[in-house]
Amino acid sequence: MLNAKYIIQQNQKGDNLTAYPNMQALGNCWLVKGVKFVNGPVEEMRSLDNFNPRDTAIIDNSYKNIVDGFVPADSLATIKQTAFDNMAIKYESNSSAANLALFSEIFYKDWNAYIDGKKTPIAKANYVLRALLVPAGKHTIEFKFEPAVYKISYNISLFATWLLVVLLIAYAVYVFKQSNKQIAE
Repeated sequence: MLNAKYIIQQNQKGDNLTAYPNMQALGNCWLVKGVKFVNGPVEEMRSLDNFNPRDTAIIDNSYKNIVDGFVPADSLATIKQTAFDNMAIKYESNSSAANLALFSEIFYKDWNAYIDGKKTPIAKANYVLRALLVPAGKHTIEFKFEPAVYKISYNISLFATWLLVVLLIAYAVYVFKQSNKQIAE
């Protein structure tokens, strides 16, 4: 589910570690055909024992209102990653109906999703992944890492920088006036 492209295991002789391609890797994102709703994280974790993540998403009932109204993905529906940065990830989707997309990224409260620039709620799926209800049509999806603490610290830093600039200018004016005063005397 987390797009692990290789699995490292001991070789058959047991003397070396070898990287084997993971043929079951699902990629950066995919559209599912169904959802299994569960009650709470314990049931969600237990449900991961026996399901096909390519076709089914396991979602806690607390996110049910976010993913309501999706249609199972058909073979013509597509979603793909188009850009990746530490603070922003972009995708493009195209489908004839509202589909549920899963992203091989960890669900975290400070990530925000935008579909065509409009903020959209994110659901947690399969205990750790992000899920998003993508409406029918062609869309640009963007995830941005926007922690509140970053905005607060940025504003404090900006204020402190301007305060320092004002103090430096005030000090320069004071020194200039003092030097002119000494010259006049």
